[in-house]
Amino acid sequence: MREDQRRRTHIAHFFTIGQWETCHQRLFRDWLQTHPDDLARYQAVKLGATTGDGSEYMIIKQPVVLDIVNRARAARGLPPIDELDPED
Repeated sequence: MREDQRRRTHIAHFFTIGQWETCHQRLFRDWLQTHPDDLARYQAVKLGATTGDGSEYMIIKQPVVLDIVNRARAARGLPPIDELDPED
C-alpha cells in the first residue's frame, strides 16, 4: 500500500502460482466482469459504506463480497467459505 497525504493510492496482493486459481480476489474480479447485476450491487454497497470510517466500510461490504465470492466458487466447483481474510 502506498500512502499519499494519508490517502491510500495503491494496494497490491501477491499469490503463489498454486494460490492463483482459487484466490478470492481473482474469483471476485472475474465474477464481477461477467455479472453486471452483482457489479451494480457491489458498487451500491461500496458507495453506501463510504460515509463511515474505514472499519465500518469493511464491515458493511463484507457480507456482499462473501456472497459473491461463494457464488463464484460454486460456479467453479469449489466449496463455500465462511469468512474472508481481513484484507479481502
